[in-house]
Amino acid sequence: MPKRKKLKKMTFEGEWKPVAYDQPFMLDSCEDFLLDGLVEIQELTDYTFQPASSAKKTSKKTKEGETEVTRDVSKRKLKAEKRKEDRKAKRQKKKKAEPEEDEAQPDRPEETAANTNAIKDNGEKEQEEIEEEEPGTGDPRREDETQETARGSSDERPECEPSRWEQLEVSSVIVKALKEMNFHNPTPIQEECLPLAIRSRRDIIGAAETGSGKTLAFGIPLLENIMADKASEEAESETHLRAIIITPTRELASQIKTHIDAVGKYTGIKTVLIVGGMFKEKQDRLLSRRPDIIIATPGRLFDHMQTQTPYLACLHTVRYLVIDEADRMVEHGHFRELTDILERLNADERAAAKRQTFVFSATLQLDVDKSIQKRRPVEQAGSNEVKDRIGNISSLLGLKSNAKVVDLSKPEATAGGLSEHRLPCTLKNKDYLLYYLLMMEATGRTLVFCNSLDCVRRLYGVFSYLLTETGRSPLVLHAAMHQKQRLKNLERFRENPRGVLLASDVASRGLDIPDVQCVIHYQVPRNPDLYVHRSGRTARAFKVGSSVMLVDPSDAAAAQKIQRALHRETDLPLVEVDSKIFRFAQERVDLARKIDQVEHALRKEASNDEWFIKAAEESEMMLDEDDEKKMNIQTGGKTRKAQSKESKALKKQLKLILSQPIKSRMPGFSAKYPSLNFTKQRMGLPI
Repeated sequence: MPKRKKLKKMTFEGEWKPVAYDQPFMLDSCEDFLLDGLVEIQELTDYTFQPASSAKKTSKKTKEGETEVTRDVSKRKLKAEKRKEDRKAKRQKKKKAEPEEDEAQPDRPEETAANTNAIKDNGEKEQEEIEEEEPGTGDPRREDETQETARGSSDERPECEPSRWEQLEVSSVIVKALKEMNFHNPTPIQEECLPLAIRSRRDIIGAAETGSGKTLAFGIPLLENIMADKASEEAESETHLRAIIITPTRELASQIKTHIDAVGKYTGIKTVLIVGGMFKEKQDRLLSRRPDIIIATPGRLFDHMQTQTPYLACLHTVRYLVIDEADRMVEHGHFRELTDILERLNADERAAAKRQTFVFSATLQLDVDKSIQKRRPVEQAGSNEVKDRIGNISSLLGLKSNAKVVDLSKPEATAGGLSEHRLPCTLKNKDYLLYYLLMMEATGRTLVFCNSLDCVRRLYGVFSYLLTETGRSPLVLHAAMHQKQRLKNLERFRENPRGVLLASDVASRGLDIPDVQCVIHYQVPRNPDLYVHRSGRTARAFKVGSSVMLVDPSDAAAAQKIQRALHRETDLPLVEVDSKIFRFAQERVDLARKIDQVEHALRKEASNDEWFIKAAEESEMMLDEDDEKKMNIQTGGKTRKAQSKESKALKKQLKLILSQPIKSRMPGFSAKYPSLNFTKQRMGLPI
């Protein structure tokens, strides 16, 4: 008879969990007496069977979802800490006992030394045991955890120590916020401005390329100086207005508020946004909370001053004034409001003498109105044009004689990572080339600038049919939109990495939209400064980007003016256009134009009918059958029905064409063997 193999002793590890059951549990299959005294039913879950010798090394899930490895590590840590405490207690007892032994047995130094050596040996053995039980040694799973922990700590370590900011007189609370925003290194404009503005409190005129950090160059000194002023004042003093920041556009004002709130989140300094497009009563309530800083556009700020808002009645407490995008602020459209605001701020000469002023722009090439020079005569600072412009700004804004000029702008005024191109065209071909660029070149986040509101609306009507099918529904941004819709479209544009924004010059200044791949000037800007600010929406924060300018014959003179102002010795490089692909782009755009024309006619007729019906109802008049037939309201006339059918047919046709890639419809193009196309190109054969 074969011998029976001995079974190894097996153990299981798991947890018992209660199981919910209905009251009539198994009554059909069991007797009633079997359930007498039943209190709870439990089920063994997450169990494992293994030999008893290796039971201690297995892993299981705890109630909180942790692994047994983590549980073993925590147990070993607790044991190690307990042993350390026991060892400390033994040492303390030994130290207390040593003097008594010395007094009782002073003639036995050898035994004392032996005891000390024995204690050391025991301590070393215990330390070795603890090191063996430390996590990350012996067990490979714990080694992986230790490596992941070290890797995480290295990722959290900043690239640069905060001492760089501290050397620029930046306090620890602001450095903490800067680290959370991943701003580890100050930019050149910040390194130049911060010490002078914080330590010496001098007036600053700053100019640097777009996306170089000008907002924090004046935002950090504002926060630092306001904190210093509050610390020097009595604790019970009443809060008053300390700083005003004036910007040309609402979106830029909102962006500045966001940055200052983020940097000053640990300072306790309150800010308020005062711009148009929002209820004035709500802004009055916000001003009643007595903020430290007001970020405003000149029109709405002066409106509050005229209506004698209580918090703006005493402007002598304003110690800091910021004029952002100064070249735009001194233009004709904003000058009168800005002048009125400055006259009220400078009414108290003592307060004006104590005030610190910041003036920032992407360029010092400011076109000051002749009316400014007539009202405020300017002393010429020299033959240099830049000095003349600085003198104009200083006299207009009341800057001190020791104001520091920090001009880091380049002669070409554009960012270093910007590649600029031009595309000559006719007025008729502009739409075709814009669609070509959006499909073949500018496939990422793209901004398209126009000079007029009508142009923005027309492009939106055509390109909404062309781009929606590709997941790039265009958005619009212009001054006639409601403020909430403007902010909503900006947010949607930021979230879409392939978004397209059709905008007027309201979006040209100061907006920090991340990762804009390309800026397209559908219409050449009116002056060089606008070109610089438009192009500055890309290649920000020392990244790369591209700018393309569509130049038709009517824009040729403006394009030449821009090149001369930016010191371009040669023309901008041209964008190469594939003529075959251009033909297919032309077909799609023409079809979208037809759809837009038909839809516009339908919308116009419907609008006229609605107006006529509403006017009849208000005058309590009844429409007769002739009027209804004429307007095609009840049954719809042939014209209305025909237009509707035509629109549906054109949309169906366009959808079919857009579903096919452009290159696959080219004659001779091989989609199955794409390498064949490159071979044909090398051989000079048509694709």
